Amino acid sequence: RVGVFAGITKTGYELYGPELWKKGAHIFPQISFSSVANRISYLFNLQGPSMPIDTMCSSSLTAIHEACEHLYRGECEMAIAGGVNLYLHPLGYVGLCANHMLSADGRCKSFGKGGNGFVPGEGAGVVLLKPLSKAIADEDPIHAVIRGTSINHGGKTNGYTVPSPTAQGELIRTALERAG
Repeated sequence: RVGVFAGITKTGYELYGPELWKKGAHIFPQISFSSVANRISYLFNLQGPSMPIDTMCSSSLTAIHEACEHLYRGECEMAIAGGVNLYLHPLGYVGLCANHMLSADGRCKSFGKGGNGFVPGEGAGVVLLKPLSKAIADEDPIHAVIRGTSINHGGKTNGYTVPSPTAQGELIRTALERAG
């Protein structure tokens, strides 16, 4: 019983549709977020929970949180958790620019004076998680121990894409409390 928890927010494949149609293609490029997690479960015959997680910027961390919760409840014995974020078509950037979301100077200044937007990043990362007692018993190389996780939402702020320093502080406090 291995769970798969895939943080994913966007793909961009569908943006290639009009370009392909002009060339005579009769396809609609798309991906279902559930396919990201479920394809892994299918290919490796994994029979634990298998789900995509889309919480925007926090998708990967939320996937890890959900994996930890499922492990804690015994719903899986191990979990593959992580995320992917790729900008596969230029229109992804056009939309961010049109909504004035990108940093004008190309620098992130989260909660800092002069913050004027964010700088998108791309990447993929995955970790294999299992209960510490099981990892020790199996003599696995242990690279880190997750002692506590937590998730929340910032509620209403100065703007839909503006984080709440208060809510993020509460989130950190809760995670530290859970970690002891």
